Amino acid sequence: MPAKLRQTNLLSRGDDGSILSNTHVRYGDIEDQLALRSASNIHLGDENGNIREDTITIEEMRSLSQTTRDALFQVWQELQFMISRYESELSHRWLRKSPIQRRKLLLAIWPEMPLVHRPDMAALREADRLGSKSEIRPGFAMRFPYLNLEDLSKQQPLLWMMDSRSRNFPSVFSNADWSSIRLGLKTKQIIPHYMRGYTMYLSGQWTQADYGHLISWEEDRTSIMKCHQGIAPDPGMGLTILEIQREILRFLVRCSVAIMQGALSDEFARVSKENFSCSSIAPILLQQDDRMSPNTVIIDYQSETARTLETPYRAPEAFDFGRLRSLVDAKYHETQDAVFLMREDPGFFAEMIHESCGDTNEALAYRKYEPTFLSLSKGSRHEAISQALMQVYQHAFLWETVHHLLDDLILAYEQWEHRIQLGELFPQCFMEAMSRLEYCLDDAVSGWIAKLPWYMAAAPAFKQQITFSMLQDGKCQASLRKTP
Repeated sequence: MPAKLRQTNLLSRGDDGSILSNTHVRYGDIEDQLALRSASNIHLGDENGNIREDTITIEEMRSLSQTTRDALFQVWQELQFMISRYESELSHRWLRKSPIQRRKLLLAIWPEMPLVHRPDMAALREADRLGSKSEIRPGFAMRFPYLNLEDLSKQQPLLWMMDSRSRNFPSVFSNADWSSIRLGLKTKQIIPHYMRGYTMYLSGQWTQADYGHLISWEEDRTSIMKCHQGIAPDPGMGLTILEIQREILRFLVRCSVAIMQGALSDEFARVSKENFSCSSIAPILLQQDDRMSPNTVIIDYQSETARTLETPYRAPEAFDFGRLRSLVDAKYHETQDAVFLMREDPGFFAEMIHESCGDTNEALAYRKYEPTFLSLSKGSRHEAISQALMQVYQHAFLWETVHHLLDDLILAYEQWEHRIQLGELFPQCFMEAMSRLEYCLDDAVSGWIAKLPWYMAAAPAFKQQITFSMLQDGKCQASLRKTP
């Protein structure tokens, strides 16, 4: 008799690479094939709920994945060779070049390289504006959103990328490369092969033989759950990730050769003929994950924005609960202090009310003068006070909730740390705590995004471009000012 099915509240990853929460998935023993098929249909259906047809056979997929994987590791070994022997000279030569020289070198290596930061977003806007007349190739921009002249022509990003990609096993970047093509998957500019019944293992694999290995759902009942949760991709997505990593490594090798010009020895010509043992390389790479390269510049980050811009060119950092807790604690105490000051400090209360006066409907519609609390009508005064109080108390409630949920997540992590491994399913208690925190953050972000257009319209930098008018029901309508 089949074992009783269990139902858990899990995170999942959609076909476009986005994270989905609160997805109920059933799974049981391996002999319960009906439950396994039911779970597979949830992940592998299209947007209309129909089961998709395979676009490639298992023999073709094995051949393509093995060929791509072998080429990836060959070019990775070449990059390792270059960095291990010429790291100082590479850095010295690159930093001596002017921005114009760097741009010419990059274009000589990759003539189709986009000019702007985040070319995937630029391609999306350009295609929407010009249609077929767009000069940006969406496929290239969507596959390699971080290979662009605006970022790589600076001094450090290319060196960071060479250093991180050569010193770390390709599996370290599999999830990051997967997430980077989310926009291309969503807009159908990237359409991977599709094959049901298998899962490709990338993250957590430390040998060439295991990297990109295909596991049948019939052989391992947990592989379908790993595919559904985004721990491991389906074969078509995995093949796309392998191809992206191969092209990135080829680009870095060509850059290193172009920078060194004729200074390379004949030893580089023989590197592809050497037989490296990837199983012996992996432990060394793991020990070097936290080691700073001699050419790496230590930066005092001025903002999270600056750090975010540099993240794609560095090795992904391990999840740091201590830093996350410090950030949440800082916001939690900040909002609690704001609530205390609203009650105890008349000056702070008056300042918050004055800021809210400019966001009222009356102040937006009649902008002949700078609004003050006394210059507003009675209804607008009530509106300003309500907005100020709601903003302070809503932020306090939100960060108090996040603070408690994060404490629950850290407690679950400490309890199940010995069972949490890269590339494996999370314990149910830890997954439930993570799901609750993710749902809270997603809900808060959705609310902020919904309010963002109105906040931008009320901002001084945008007010001159927007026309406001009062409606009969007392609400304010905003519209873009017509340009002559």
